[in-house]
Amino acid sequence: MPDTAMPARFWAPITDEAAAREALKMGGLPILGLGVSLLFLARTSFVATTLPLGFISIYLVLAAVFIVFAFRIRSGKAASLPYLAAAFFCFITVELVFSFIYSAGSVGEGWAEISVILTHAVTFLAAFMAVRGVRGWRYLKNINAPMRF
Repeated sequence: MPDTAMPARFWAPITDEAAAREALKMGGLPILGLGVSLLFLARTSFVATTLPLGFISIYLVLAAVFIVFAFRIRSGKAASLPYLAAAFFCFITVELVFSFIYSAGSVGEGWAEISVILTHAVTFLAAFMAVRGVRGWRYLKNINAPMRF
């Protein structure tokens, strides 16, 4: 009898509750990465720029929110995942736009844009993980599984 189990894949279909819960847990990693990124942004803003302390405080508060909710998602309290994933996509869109703006003309011949895309490969992989997490959340919502914030 042939083995009907599907091999583990990056974009495997979510067909049961266990797979959906695993996708949810992995969907929290991009949120954690965004929180850590905001911590680094706050540190860089404090050391290297003349931003007012209010802006830096906002970075720190947002970082704390994203990090706390990432660990809550990891522990199974994943009702907030679609909202955090939407915020994640907003932040990475702004990041990519500003990367293209500030890299334009820095290398010349269009290589700056290519280097921006290549250096953001991790961001693109994190975006796939966030989408997969939202797919797991949607599956659990469709089967009326209990989810908490």
